[in-house]
Amino acid sequence: VSISKDGTIRFFTFDPATGKTAGLGIYDKHAGEVLSARYTSFNTPDGRPIFIATHGDDKVRFFTLDTATGETTDFGVFDKHTGPVQFAQYTYFTALEGEPIFVSASNDATIRFFTLNIVTGLTREIEVFDGHKGWVHSVRNTYRTDPDGRPIFMSASGDKTVGFFPLDVPVKEASSKASAVNAAIGAVTPP
Repeated sequence: VSISKDGTIRFFTFDPATGKTAGLGIYDKHAGEVLSARYTSFNTPDGRPIFIATHGDDKVRFFTLDTATGETTDFGVFDKHTGPVQFAQYTYFTALEGEPIFVSASNDATIRFFTLNIVTGLTREIEVFDGHKGWVHSVRNTYRTDPDGRPIFMSASGDKTVGFFPLDVPVKEASSKASAVNAAIGAVTPP
């Protein structure tokens, strides 16, 4: 997958035997530069992979790709930011109701956590972190927890700070990746 200033996200196949790539599909519903795009780790009930993308407006967009035809289809939108969204991704946690939790960072100086219903495409905001004084460039899961067991996230901001903060809503760890990383970190962390 590649992103571009021309507002497109392009999908390619790669043949390792020949080293050749071939175009698979294009998502072109953005009005401006695409800032981030990635696979969410989820598929629709009919098997289409769900992708997440941000660009120069205040929305996080979800869309699907039909890998047989290359057709892309809008799937859902999270629209609670008031400035361009720089970054968004899956947190590797789910809400207690079972919906995956995503996180986004924006020029509005907030980090927002929200869920996505992978059947309907509806999003629901669950928490906002507004501790920065400038635009937020990125946010990451640290794969660590605070003494109360809440997952800790880290953010980088144009205010020249890095923030660490817990997600203060009940969650379930939803990924073997998160479990493996937590186990590895625990194995190398001094007592």
